[in-house]
Amino acid sequence: MNNYPHPRPTVPVQLYLLAGLSVFGLAALWLAAFHAFLQVASGPQAFFAATLIEAGLIIEALALIKRPKVWYIWIAVSISLVVSGTYNYIQAASMATGPNGEPTLNSWQLLTLALGPLSALCFVSLTLGYELREYQARLEKWQIDRATWLEQRWQEAEARQQQAEAERQAYLYSLQQAERERQEREAERRFQAEQEERAWQRHQQELAQRRVERRERLSEPAQPAQAPAQPAQSLLKCDKCPRTFGSQSALNAHRRFCRGSEAQLEPAVRSANGTSQS
Repeated sequence: MNNYPHPRPTVPVQLYLLAGLSVFGLAALWLAAFHAFLQVASGPQAFFAATLIEAGLIIEALALIKRPKVWYIWIAVSISLVVSGTYNYIQAASMATGPNGEPTLNSWQLLTLALGPLSALCFVSLTLGYELREYQARLEKWQIDRATWLEQRWQEAEARQQQAEAERQAYLYSLQQAERERQEREAERRFQAEQEERAWQRHQQELAQRRVERRERLSEPAQPAQAPAQPAQSLLKCDKCPRTFGSQSALNAHRRFCRGSEAQLEPAVRSANGTSQS
């Protein structure tokens, strides 16, 4: 995950070369400044004054490239150039004299000797600052890109982890669902087995009951066959007299000649008189 595919920007070779030239130029101008200040000051004072002027020039040139909109950096660079150029000119003029003290070099030559090394060091320092700024910009861009890439990889890893967790949860849910279905099938199977067991027990009980009844019938003595009982026929009663008849036709024939209560009293009168009527 941390193996960023793009390598870290390397320090360009020109930075080392420019830094070396700056060191040599600083040494040359520092010696010139030291000898110039030594003529008017003590050794320690000349040492620190020369270091301040020449090293300050290089640092100010680097800062000018990095922050070109800061106004006081321009003033500092200008002062360093003027001061360094002045004592370089003085040193060149004092050294380039004849036996009688007349100058052996003209003004152009003196300015070249005074300002040549100084301008070279200034422009080398500016170029070094520019190359250093470009390298820092590339390094910052690489760091930002690497951080973005790592963030994307982390998000992808988190997404994969969430996906794996979701798949694991789905797998566990499928296992739980399968187990639930298995338990339901097992419960259904047990219920059917119990139902079949109860049906088998009832069947066995019926078979046992039938065997008992068959043994009881076989153990009873044989009885003569009896004629089937005829259903009792209901008698029809006359509504005029107390007589009853077995059929409707007989009752109808009786009703044509039935006299009602007279037929009931006639046998009683006859028995009382002891006579009979024809």
